[in-house]
Amino acid sequence: MLTAGGRLSGRERGSELCLWDVATGKLRRRFAAWPGMAHAAFVLGGEAVLTGGQQRAPATERGELKLWSAAGGELLKRFEGDFAQVRGLEASPDGKTVVVLGYDEIGKEPATFVLLDPQTGKTVGNLPPQRARPQAMVFAPDGKTLAVGNDDGSVGLYDVPEGRLRKPLPRQPGTITSLSFADGGRLLALGACPKNAFADERPGAVTVWDLVADKEVASIPTPRAPGTPSSSR
Repeated sequence: MLTAGGRLSGRERGSELCLWDVATGKLRRRFAAWPGMAHAAFVLGGEAVLTGGQQRAPATERGELKLWSAAGGELLKRFEGDFAQVRGLEASPDGKTVVVLGYDEIGKEPATFVLLDPQTGKTVGNLPPQRARPQAMVFAPDGKTLAVGNDDGSVGLYDVPEGRLRKPLPRQPGTITSLSFADGGRLLALGACPKNAFADERPGAVTVWDLVADKEVASIPTPRAPGTPSSSR
């Protein structure tokens, strides 16, 4: 993940979140999260980092979100979600809205898409679920469209302000593992790989779709699977 200005980069490593300065390549900070932490996103203009995962406790399994200061590393707030497990986080370009991919029960379908205000932790909206299992999410630059790639090769495009699912893109072979917008949101690159990327040696592919013309404009075979499940950029 990157801040909107591309100044800081973060990556989850087990129960630890590391923050790097992209310009210098230096490690800026380590966040000691918690054993169930699995996802993170820069929010509030890059001033804070929101982490999510599954809170592990003897009597309960609840999805939990924590808000950290990107500058000082201190824990600012803690939110408990209305879902059992957080399986993905994607912040809007301005960092003022976060899509939380959650499951009401561990391993149960379908996933829910909850829109949160990262400052307060309050739900500000919901997006309709899809039948397939989501693997990647990314906002368009204007923050109005959310693309979601799934394990069955389908890609859903959400109108976020309207809270509705638009016409999906043609299904790709394999699993969608990564997504990226370009050209101001006109182009969407879809990274796909075989469902069992570790056992299947067939190459993956990156397909570029023109959302305005509604057609494929490029397909690039890749020697290795592009991205990994749950990556979004």
